[in-house]
Amino acid sequence: MYTFRQKTEISRRIAKTEDIDLYRKMLKPHRASAAGRIMQDRQALAESLVYNLLDFYTEEQLTATPAVLVTSQMRRPKSEDPSPAVKKKVSKFEEYPRIRWKDLDDPLVRTADSIFTDRINCWGRLAEIERGTEGASTLSAETLSEIVFTSIRMEQCFAELRNFNNTGKFLGQHTFVTQSDERSRVKALLREDPDRYFDERKNIELNITRYSSQLNSKKTSKEQKVRAQENLEKYQARLQMYKDIFKECIQI
Repeated sequence: MYTFRQKTEISRRIAKTEDIDLYRKMLKPHRASAAGRIMQDRQALAESLVYNLLDFYTEEQLTATPAVLVTSQMRRPKSEDPSPAVKKKVSKFEEYPRIRWKDLDDPLVRTADSIFTDRINCWGRLAEIERGTEGASTLSAETLSEIVFTSIRMEQCFAELRNFNNTGKFLGQHTFVTQSDERSRVKALLREDPDRYFDERKNIELNITRYSSQLNSKKTSKEQKVRAQENLEKYQARLQMYKDIFKECIQI
């Protein structure tokens, strides 16, 4: 629709900081990762969002009434919704045919299976947020934070699965993949320096206790509880990995 130069010039000319939330909502139906972008310079953020919107809208549409466009998108009949939800459901076997999904004895395939499940969970959570905020003129900082975090995580799932399907290797962006490398380190640590292994495990358990307390505290703000829940899940997953490695080693 527009050249790189044209998009740059138009975005600088028409972007407004007060319309940032509207720009995000307009990008959301297009599954654009830019919708979750965060920048300290709000004018630069507005321009970057408009730059991406110019892939889908004309300058005239964006300068008319952005709110009208957002409302029309949110109220579009399901039969006209361009989102993947209305398309024929594709199984993981069809979407990523080169992955040997049934070979769960392969640790890489197990990781891919976990990432695929995480992708489904992320999609479900974003859909839940969308239903809960439908018709809202503004979104809270906590909601925006969760949208950004979940969107980034879902994009990581797509990227990891796509790359593993095409090359047989992970990119190392998703936490489940980084845990695979960490697993090798912890296993070696248990064998070579068990005292340090138990020290690390104890620290993880203390973090779980700390974040659990934050979640149960009435003094903790909603934003702090969102971060505490994220950290709690992260440390719970790490603790489970430490326990699994311990079981594996004592069975050898």
